[in-house]
Amino acid sequence: MDGLEVTLTRVEWSDEVREHLTEVQKYAPHTSPDWYRDGIEGNRLIAMGAFHAGDMVGVVIYGFEPGDHGREMVIFAARGLVRLGGHGIDWIAAVWPTLQGIAEGMGCESVRFHTMRQGLIAKMRQHGFGLAEYVLRKDLAYGR
Repeated sequence: MDGLEVTLTRVEWSDEVREHLTEVQKYAPHTSPDWYRDGIEGNRLIAMGAFHAGDMVGVVIYGFEPGDHGREMVIFAARGLVRLGGHGIDWIAAVWPTLQGIAEGMGCESVRFHTMRQGLIAKMRQHGFGLAEYVLRKDLAYGR
């Protein structure tokens, strides 16, 4: 990462967390910021701020669910800047080891996330992820 360090620290719901989620909304328009807020404030979801040099540069929101083979970490949202101080960083390389360590420490047998981004699928295959399902959605409010 060219000497750029990103650390994850648990954070509460805030305007700054909401700001980071505005980018996530482009890929998950069916999930509102209020859903994330309610989950975090109700202790069903955990928000981790990604910090570099004291600044929050990203956010990861996750929770835990029973899975097919035991407890599963579910990453509901992850967003981070990939350029810091004019240098590019590998966001996945910066945060994935910590997230995997959390999942293992919590006794999880697997980690799951949904994405519409083809490039992320390819990137996460390098970290041992495999395609588990296809999800189709018809928005009945708009797609009648």
